[in-house]
Amino acid sequence: MVFKRTIKNTLLVNYQQYLLALFIALLQLSFGRAQHLPVFEQVMQNVRVVQWSDLQSSTSLDFSKSDVRNVHQLDKQVGKLSNSMLQTGRWQDVDYKATMQTAWLPSQHLVRLHQMALGYTLRASNHYGDSKLFSQIQNGLYYWWHTDPRSTNWWYQQIFCPKQVGEMLILLRSGKQHLDKNLEDSLIARMIKIGGKPDGPYGTGGSNRINIAAHWIYRGCLTADISVLEEGIHNALLPVRFCIPAGGLQHDYSYQEHGAQLYIGNYGYAFVDNVSNIALYLKNTVYALSKEQLQIFSAFVRKTYIPSVRGQYYSFSIPGRQLANKDNLNRSKSANILEKMLRIDTAYAAYYKGAIQRWVGMQPASYKVVPVHRQYYISDYTTHIRPAYTFDVRYVSNRTVRTENINNEDKKGFFLSDGATNMTIDGGEYDNIAAVWDWCRIPGVTAPHIDLLPDMKVDVGGDAGMGSFSGGVSDGMYGASCYSMDYSRFATKAQKSWFFFDNEIVCLGAGISSSYEAPVATTVNQCLSKGTVYIGQRSKVSTTKHLFGEQRFEGNLDWVVHNSFGYCFPEKENVVVRNAVQIGNWYSIAVSQEDKLVQDSVFSLWIEHGKNPSEQTYSYIIVPNIKNANQMQQYVGRHTVSIIANTTSLQAVKNKQLQMVQAIVYKGGQRLQLDKHYILEVGQPCALILHKNKEGWRCTIADPGQHLEKLSLEVVNQHNGKRKSNLILLPVGVRKGDSVNYQLILGD
Repeated sequence: MVFKRTIKNTLLVNYQQYLLALFIALLQLSFGRAQHLPVFEQVMQNVRVVQWSDLQSSTSLDFSKSDVRNVHQLDKQVGKLSNSMLQTGRWQDVDYKATMQTAWLPSQHLVRLHQMALGYTLRASNHYGDSKLFSQIQNGLYYWWHTDPRSTNWWYQQIFCPKQVGEMLILLRSGKQHLDKNLEDSLIARMIKIGGKPDGPYGTGGSNRINIAAHWIYRGCLTADISVLEEGIHNALLPVRFCIPAGGLQHDYSYQEHGAQLYIGNYGYAFVDNVSNIALYLKNTVYALSKEQLQIFSAFVRKTYIPSVRGQYYSFSIPGRQLANKDNLNRSKSANILEKMLRIDTAYAAYYKGAIQRWVGMQPASYKVVPVHRQYYISDYTTHIRPAYTFDVRYVSNRTVRTENINNEDKKGFFLSDGATNMTIDGGEYDNIAAVWDWCRIPGVTAPHIDLLPDMKVDVGGDAGMGSFSGGVSDGMYGASCYSMDYSRFATKAQKSWFFFDNEIVCLGAGISSSYEAPVATTVNQCLSKGTVYIGQRSKVSTTKHLFGEQRFEGNLDWVVHNSFGYCFPEKENVVVRNAVQIGNWYSIAVSQEDKLVQDSVFSLWIEHGKNPSEQTYSYIIVPNIKNANQMQQYVGRHTVSIIANTTSLQAVKNKQLQMVQAIVYKGGQRLQLDKHYILEVGQPCALILHKNKEGWRCTIADPGQHLEKLSLEVVNQHNGKRKSNLILLPVGVRKGDSVNYQLILGD
């Protein structure tokens, strides 16, 4: 009997796999065949195909095949939902009177009905065409209509509910049985009543506008109203362009929302997800994305969004307030958007396949990663990417705003935009650390340490920065960035800079002053603890594999190694190394999260400046891919980089191996030694890279203050005193702050 059952089960699974493979093949043809349908039916069929295709496994790169487990999981879930639904069309565990801002409980009713509608309409599902299931779906929609739950958050009324209902109605139009006409009409009328307009008060940002426009597209098709359809399409595609700062896609390929606030994750993710859906909805129609729109969209996804994920994880600097939500950094769950890009942007199929393999863990974080350095001069953000590691910096100026607290998400994120540095090799170094973080010790940040950090006020858009001289310079491979910190709330100032090379990042700080009542420190890192900690002191090496607690070093620490990152201290600094269990609560940083204590082992490293510091400095060097003490000692012995200056007038570093000088010039008139023959005098504040080449010196230069139109450089011949003037025209308009390349004219 066991043998017969095994054969029977094997045949059943094989038959289901056969049906699913046949179904996927039909899906592939459906986009092409849809162009022969009337436009409303054509778009609705495309909408169905997108929803059905989302059931395909993110680990499958061959679209002629599918992982049957996703459909099995759907079938199992639909079975549970069907069994637990009451005869009235509701579920016992859903509080339909709840009105909360986030994690709105009644939303689960629509999510569950949507899953049931997928099972009912998906030919590969065991529930396909089930009349009992259809009756339950219809009863559930009746209950929703009569109950009319409402959240205090506009987003649920104007985006979530109309989109869920619209997608379900489009799915059910393809079913064996059709909804009661009066019910469908009533649900569509409710979409109109609560759904708002794409160009209304909540549609000003790119992501929200597309979301609202999507259910206008659904409604236009369902009612065969061409004006509604075209209004939806117009507004859905309108954000696929470069926008002015304070919302949407920027000319530097960053993404902003809620003012001039960096949001590559969260709203940037929604932008990618929604536009990829819209592109597939409109595929093979007269409304399809134009060539120019596809180029802009593709460039953002490839240049910015995908590189913001290391391995499977976001940088903690890009999701904004949603960093405070558990599991937000892990993007393996959203690899389906890359599969959509494969179908939309076929010219870069190999690139998307490589990214998918990293995101779902099939390949390491280094797989097919291309080295690049990007300076996002509009949004105050820098990324430095190598196959072996990723390092980014987020800062703020009077042109941008800090991370916000909305819906009481990100209640402690005061310092997330003040020179925060995310450094990763495998990507998971900060995964779910937010609940146990010491929020006054954000990596890279100089700040007072406040024992009881208050909650940030709820405010759309966050606080604007104070200074204008924040930004950087990039030649595409290397770069230097700066942040003129002036945080009046915490009465703390500093001039911070970062210099990016292949094997190290040099971090400098000058003018560190504070009148705040708490002691000030610069945090080098605060990440999940993993493996051995090595400590080097004046040729003495100690291994602290099981260190718990703190160790203080007063000017006698050379370097530290932890989890494949080396930290070198070229000057005498007062450094604290901490490796300990930290306890926290997700609810303390976001009220939508579980109110429960959690703990994790955390490695922390910081430089102490004491209480009320005045004009202090710091310097440290981050060295990725250092595995142990021997490798660290070898690196230190090579003396690859040297710090030229670390003052409030000039911060500069030289890399001997690359024959490169990088500098942040805060005050005009600073001098830089090019070689034994020439000195460079810099006339105005700027950020620059000087790279020796066959013709002499190539200069890449930018104005972080974004107010200069030209900049003067004087090359002085040390042997004869002759001077050669170089006048460089800087970018203007939407490119203010961008970098330009210039070959220095050395003269006689």
